[in-house]
Amino acid sequence: MQAASVPRVPELPNEVLQNIIDRLQLQALKNVRLTCKLFATMAEPRLFQLMVLVPYIDCLEGFASLMRNNPSIARHVKTIHYQADWRYHPAEAGFSDAATQALTKSLVRNGLRGLHDEVMEVMLLSECLRTLPSLREAIIQEETTVNDRLGYPFWPPSYFVRLFGEKDHYELDRLHQRSYDDCIVASSKPFLMSCHAAGLKLPELYVTDLNARTFLEPWDKVGPLKELSMYRAVFAQLRVLRLFLQPRPARLLSSSSRRNLASLLTAASKLETLFLSLTDNQVSRLRNNSPEDSWLSCILRDGDGKITESAIWPHLKSLDLSCLLCQEAELVALARNHRHTLKHLGLADITLVPSVGQVSPPCWVRTLKEIRPFKIDVAMCSYFSNGESQVWNVAATVVPIANSLKDSLMRWLRGIGSDECPVERCAVAVGHQISEKGPAKQDLFKGDSTFTVQMIDDEDSELNGSDDFSDEIYGTFNDWDDEEFDSDGYPYYDGYADEVLRMFDAIHSHL
Repeated sequence: MQAASVPRVPELPNEVLQNIIDRLQLQALKNVRLTCKLFATMAEPRLFQLMVLVPYIDCLEGFASLMRNNPSIARHVKTIHYQADWRYHPAEAGFSDAATQALTKSLVRNGLRGLHDEVMEVMLLSECLRTLPSLREAIIQEETTVNDRLGYPFWPPSYFVRLFGEKDHYELDRLHQRSYDDCIVASSKPFLMSCHAAGLKLPELYVTDLNARTFLEPWDKVGPLKELSMYRAVFAQLRVLRLFLQPRPARLLSSSSRRNLASLLTAASKLETLFLSLTDNQVSRLRNNSPEDSWLSCILRDGDGKITESAIWPHLKSLDLSCLLCQEAELVALARNHRHTLKHLGLADITLVPSVGQVSPPCWVRTLKEIRPFKIDVAMCSYFSNGESQVWNVAATVVPIANSLKDSLMRWLRGIGSDECPVERCAVAVGHQISEKGPAKQDLFKGDSTFTVQMIDDEDSELNGSDDFSDEIYGTFNDWDDEEFDSDGYPYYDGYADEVLRMFDAIHSHL
């Protein structure tokens, strides 16, 4: 009996094979790579395009050695994800599993402890970066405290999966927890210093949960920030920057931090995409602000306090600003100075502060009217406050409901329709005195499901920048009564189901 012959693999064009391999799951991709040399060359670009590093000596040394000895693999690495949120700190309580206790000894030996091992961390990271000739993007996940983390973390890095095997994720999560702010340092500091030491020209940088206190200020609070020149050298090469500062609603950026941040941003003259989030949406609750509280002043104003009329980022195409304080004139000037290149302007969770000598409260309608002639695609969502008596809540819908207030506002900002702003009726009149808060509550225009307005009287609220934040404002954003919420706390209102379906359809259409 003749043995059955092995089925012949069809000689498909390489493009078809590549298309098939690009759609495989990660584990299948690893197996395909081991099949033959042709499949290995097709699988490796996707398999090694993103590499995850954690601040442990054996991880960084092993990665540098692997890439140094395999340059054909190193050239495929396009993105480094530095998960510094897994930095080891001694657990506050002992582990119940004896095996886990033994494994933590390895973490003690290899874990890089922030300021204590900063020099070694810079040295190891720079060795890793020198081996990557095609690196284009760095993603830095900073540490956060337990209170700032929402739910369980993402799947742990493979370094911990290999080390702990099939251990309960609860044990791993305990290694991932930080209880006190004092033990958190900005891991972006050693990473950017290593980029400078390696002579790396990094085009894209994405930083989340950055601790401004340890990154933008010297650790001893004395003298200037000595690392600033090295940071600026790295920022000068960036084309894409996404910067999310750690949520600290009751702890605003100090003046020195704002100056240092402005120095970094102005150094990034090649930027084409900029996303800035400087605290969290609690910023819309801050009231009784002064002109010097603006976080754009250090960027836009010169030494005499005059707003610059030239573009800070001459190549800027997309700008997203979130969770900050700024003056009307500064926000308008930012859009005006970049109107020739700027295609997209995203705004979210912004509080306007008064300008020097301004008597009437800041006005969002007035601000939008001045931005409209620039013909920039403006996107708005979340909370907008005038810092005095008015808060807008703009729905975060991907595609606004047709003819809804948000849809009308977005089309109006693109220059479609009449000159009258769709939300004109809820504006604070330009000529009103500070004591006058616009229309009476019973006559207030409150919007629809995509755009709601809240007017707050001084006698109803005494919130300011140093107060603790209560639920006073957010509890009154809409007119829904308690009985209009379901058992899970989701609100009922006309068109809600249709809006959700439209949102999911829009998401799937872009996949």
